[in-house]
Amino acid sequence: MEMEVLESAKPVTERWQNRLLKVALFVFVAATLILSILLALVGMRGNDVHSEERCFSPECSEAAVLIFNKINWSADPCENFFEFACGRWIKETPIPEDYSSYGTYSWVRHSVNVKLRELLENPIDEEKDDEVTEKTKQLYQSCMNESAIEMEDAKPLLNFLKQPCLRWPVLETNNGPDGTWKEEEFNLLEALAFFRGKFNNN
Repeated sequence: MEMEVLESAKPVTERWQNRLLKVALFVFVAATLILSILLALVGMRGNDVHSEERCFSPECSEAAVLIFNKINWSADPCENFFEFACGRWIKETPIPEDYSSYGTYSWVRHSVNVKLRELLENPIDEEKDDEVTEKTKQLYQSCMNESAIEMEDAKPLLNFLKQPCLRWPVLETNNGPDGTWKEEEFNLLEALAFFRGKFNNN
């Protein structure tokens, strides 16, 4: 009797094992498919991100050419990486006479100054330039108008110093006891406050 029960229990156990094996196989196949799809999506998205990060504008192309031209391709980067990365720049970029040292930061600063000067020397375009750009160009052009500055000479400064709160005695026409400037009428604190209010940018 016991033998019959054991023999009948074997097929049930084998059936459960077969079912578990099929379920495990199904789960494995499903998980593999899901992971494959996820990896494909991530790969496609990664390619999109990398393609978006590439820059082909004229500015980026100019920067790439500058970096390319600084590299010494004859040097072995495994032996001397500094020579490989900067060798050509060192050979082709001498230190200017008015500089104690010269590097990429000095070169960039000089390039920015040149481009900024070109922008400021361009005529004012009322359609494209905003108010700040117009005023900056006007200020720059007024400072660079040397003939007008020489014609004015010291008149603007003298007129400024003749303001009542400043009254500089050296500028007075009548000095001495009969002069128009009187020490008791001059207040140093008011003069300093005037200067601070007019010229302080903080």
